[in-house]
Amino acid sequence: MGSSLTEQARIGRAGVHALGLAALLGTLMQSLVVPVLGTLSDALGTTPAAAGWLVTAMLITSAAATGPAGRLADRYGERIVILGCTAALIAGSVLAAVSDTLAPVIVGRALQGLALAAVPLTMSAVREPDPARTHRAQSVLSTYVGVGGALGYLTSAAVAEHLGWRALFWTSAALGALTFGLLHRGLPHRTGPVAARTRPDVLGVVGLGLTLVLVQLTANRASTGAWSPGTAAGAGAVALVLLVVWVRHELGHPSPLVDVRAAAGRASALVTGSTLLLGAAMYVGLLTLPQLLQAPDGYALSMTTSGLWLMPASIAATLTPALGARLSIRYGPRTTLVVATATQLTGYLVLAVAHTRPAGVVIGTVLTYAAFSLGYAATPVLAMAEAAVGRTAGAAALNALARTVGITASGAVVTAWLASTTAPGASSPSPAGFAHVLVLGAVLAAGALTCAVVLSRTADH
Repeated sequence: MGSSLTEQARIGRAGVHALGLAALLGTLMQSLVVPVLGTLSDALGTTPAAAGWLVTAMLITSAAATGPAGRLADRYGERIVILGCTAALIAGSVLAAVSDTLAPVIVGRALQGLALAAVPLTMSAVREPDPARTHRAQSVLSTYVGVGGALGYLTSAAVAEHLGWRALFWTSAALGALTFGLLHRGLPHRTGPVAARTRPDVLGVVGLGLTLVLVQLTANRASTGAWSPGTAAGAGAVALVLLVVWVRHELGHPSPLVDVRAAAGRASALVTGSTLLLGAAMYVGLLTLPQLLQAPDGYALSMTTSGLWLMPASIAATLTPALGARLSIRYGPRTTLVVATATQLTGYLVLAVAHTRPAGVVIGTVLTYAAFSLGYAATPVLAMAEAAVGRTAGAAALNALARTVGITASGAVVTAWLASTTAPGASSPSPAGFAHVLVLGAVLAAGALTCAVVLSRTADH
C-alpha cells in the first residue's frame, strides 16, 4: 500500500518497534469503549442505541480513510501519514476525555479511527529488498497487532473500572504522544521520487462514508422504533443504491479510493466475501460477550473479571498466527481459510447453544477468537495471490476495506439489535437478545465457511 521507506533508508530496530506501537494503538481503538458502553450511555445522558455510535464512528472513519491514507503514503511516504494519524488519535482522545455530551465524544472516536486506518501502512513501511529482513520486521508488527487485539478489552476494562471512563481517553492520548515521539525519532525521512500525482477520489471517500453512515442510522432507528419497517426498508434500499453507484464510480476513476477491479474474477470475489463475513462474525462476539458477562441477568461480573474470562481466548488469538503460517506453508492459504471459518462456525454454535454455561462461554470464545486470528493471516495473502498482475496492492487495500466494512455493518446491526431488546430503565439487553445475536454470528460464520469451501474448489487463475 505505499512505497517503502526503506527504499531510501533502512529502518532500525527502534523504528520497527515504534511502528509496532502505532499498530498496537490502532488495534486497541476497536475495543477501547466496548467495556464501558453502558457506563457511557448513562454518563453522557443518552440511550444505548445512540451510544453505539461510539463504536461505529471509529469504524466508519477507519474504513473511509484506509484508501486515502495509502494514496497519501504513495505520494509523501508512510512516515508523515502515520505521524498525522497518530496526531489525530491524540486530538480525538483529548476531545473525548474533556467532553460531557455524546456528540463531541463521537467526533473524538472518529478521529481515533484514523489510527486504525494507519495499521496497514506500518506493514508496508518495513518492506525491504531483503525478504528475510522484511519478514522479520512484519512478524514483529504482527505480534504488536496480536497483543493489541488480545489485551485491548482487558486493559480497557481494568482502566475504566478503577480510574473511570475518562481515564481511557487520557491514557490513549498519553500513549499516542509517546508513540508520536518514538515515530518522529525512529523513522527516517523519505526522499526521492514519489508516485505519480493523480486526482484524489473525494467522491469515493464521501460515497463510502455516506453508505456506512446510512447502514448504521437505519439499524439504529429501526431498533428504537423511530422508523417504521417501511421507512427502514426504504433507507436500506437507498444504501444499496449508494453502494452500487459507489462501485461504478470506483471503476471509472483513474485513481480510485479502492481498486474494485482487484476483486474481478470468481476466486477474488470469494476471498473478499470470506473476509467481509469473517470480520462481521468476529465483531458479533466482540460486542456481545462482554455485555453478556457483565449483564445483571447474565453473569453479573465486573469489567475486570469479565476481561479475565476472555483472557484464554485472547491468548489463543495471539498464538494462532504462527500456527496459521505453518498450515499455509504446508497446505496452502485456501486450506487455512477453510479451517479458520469452520472453527469460527463451531465456536458460534457452541456459544448459541451453551452461552448460559461458563464452559460454553470460554470454549466458544477461544474458538471464535482463534478463528478470526487464523483467517486474518490468510485472507490478505489470498487476496494478493488471486489478484491480476499489477493489482496486488489494490487487492490488499480492498481486502482490508472488506474486513472493516464487515466489522462496521456488524457493529451497527448488533448494537441496534441489543439496544432493541433492552427494556426501558434496564442496563443490559434481555437474555433472548443475547441468544439471537449469537445465532446471527453463527449464520455469518456459515456464510464465510461457504465462501471458503467454494474457493478451495475453484481453479487457480
